Amino acid sequence: MTLRARQLAWQAAPRLLAAGLLLVPASMAPRWLQLWGATALVAAAGCVGWWLAGRLLRRLPALDRALAAAVLGVAVCWLIGLALGQAGALHGDAFRLVLALLCLGSVRATPHARSRTPQIGADVAGQSGVPVGGWRDRRRLARMEAALLVGVLAIAAGALVGALRQQRFAPPGRFSYDDTSYHLTTVATWAQRHDLSMPRFSYGDPRTAFYPFAAELAAWIATAPFAGGDFAARWVELPFALLTLFAAALVARRLGARGATPLLAPLLYLTVPNAFPDLALSAGNDHAVAFGVLATAHAGLLLARRRSVGRALYAGTALGLLLAIKLVGLLYAPALAVLLVLAAVTAPRPRCARWRRAAGVLAVAAGAALLVGGYAYLRNAVTAGNPLFPVPLRIGKLALPGWKEFALGGVMAAEPGFTPTTFPWTQTLLLGPLWRWTMLPAALLAPWLALALARRRRLVSAWLLALPLTFYGIFVELMEDHRGIRYLFAAVALAAVGAAWLVGRLPLPARAVATAIIGGAAVLPWLQRRPSWVGVLLAVLLAGAWLAQAGRVAWWRGRASAAAGRLAVAV
Repeated sequence: MTLRARQLAWQAAPRLLAAGLLLVPASMAPRWLQLWGATALVAAAGCVGWWLAGRLLRRLPALDRALAAAVLGVAVCWLIGLALGQAGALHGDAFRLVLALLCLGSVRATPHARSRTPQIGADVAGQSGVPVGGWRDRRRLARMEAALLVGVLAIAAGALVGALRQQRFAPPGRFSYDDTSYHLTTVATWAQRHDLSMPRFSYGDPRTAFYPFAAELAAWIATAPFAGGDFAARWVELPFALLTLFAAALVARRLGARGATPLLAPLLYLTVPNAFPDLALSAGNDHAVAFGVLATAHAGLLLARRRSVGRALYAGTALGLLLAIKLVGLLYAPALAVLLVLAAVTAPRPRCARWRRAAGVLAVAAGAALLVGGYAYLRNAVTAGNPLFPVPLRIGKLALPGWKEFALGGVMAAEPGFTPTTFPWTQTLLLGPLWRWTMLPAALLAPWLALALARRRRLVSAWLLALPLTFYGIFVELMEDHRGIRYLFAAVALAAVGAAWLVGRLPLPARAVATAIIGGAAVLPWLQRRPSWVGVLLAVLLAGAWLAQAGRVAWWRGRASAAAGRLAVAV
């Protein structure tokens, strides 16, 4: 069998299995087969996204390509749902049929080019502040650092799985009243009407009929293998929350965090109790917004490395998903658009016709964003005369209709004694015990240090690391609901990225010690909830002491080796 035939066989077999499971009628299948159908749906979307990422983003490392595949797979499912809903054919069987056909069509034997970009956990000689003479000790220390972070993340994953198991029979709305108020109500409306009609309430919040609804459509897609059941729809935030953790690590790595320190970003974000596990087990859209922001940031960093149409399409798709998920995304979009502009302008090659090529890729990104994220705003413009309805919009002499009570900048509800200057410091119950000492200082310091220390793509790095402060300013000035931090999940995740980047800038011995301290402090709250894990805590602390000792030995051995080399040259 030839190489191409083997590639086709390896690609075709799982796709044929996924397509076959998708084609089983959900209403006639037993429960265990419906569960396999849900797995097949995720696998099929991933296969389609992986094929698209391979076509658009060549020579990209596997981890970066996996995140792009997730974004593109979600976008494909969103566009299929829009097309079916607009045609009045929003049936689970029709959706699964179209996705199965696309999955089968993604069978292509394409070579996987390897990239020289170092993976998470890799280190490059001479870049960590330790002389090359101590390479062997430095490599051993880097491996111990990576092992410690992987172990702590495994404990965090176990705690999340335990919360998932504990809440597996919790009713919809257990973590957020909005789930049953309008998120799942919209899904039920579509299941009955088979189109994209929005429920209009005579009580509560009447604006929900005009909101972007990508997260609700994702919840409907989750019901497709279950014949309309809400088992998967009520936890639709969980995949986006997990993808945000993955994206945070990749953004930290692309920013230049060395060794295993990119893993600090998801570790710190996991310590935010309001995000994990509370709202990760809900049917809302706040984690989906954070995922859209982190994916756009990742795409911007890729675009800053090389201008290409494929990377521009990826960036535009990620930004379009953010716009399609929630109206808050429209407030975050200008800051992310500036990031993409800086990335396109400062990309190193080709230097000839830089501005023309930058304008071209930005036009491609804008077109992709409008295609993916413009449907809800276009529908509002056609039906209500204002794309942002019910928010009144005034541009110069042009005044578009809206409801005055929903103008931007008003405060509907806030925490008791809400003060913008003290809110990030006082909300420890929502932000977690490590926020004050890791992520908050990083949000304040990282942008300035990036301007001073970043060698390449300085403006892009500094602007990206300044996004947490930008988003917080938007939250205070333009958002009306100040009762919690769910609108700030993206800012918190990017602050965690900044903390990982700062730790990654330290010399290896100091970096290993800081990693051990943060890892031990991060795992402590989870161990307090489960006293049987006290032994694991002791193991983490012992590992931290070992790292500190090994780092000191590696440092002094490296210095002694370098001094001996200089002495030999002098003699």
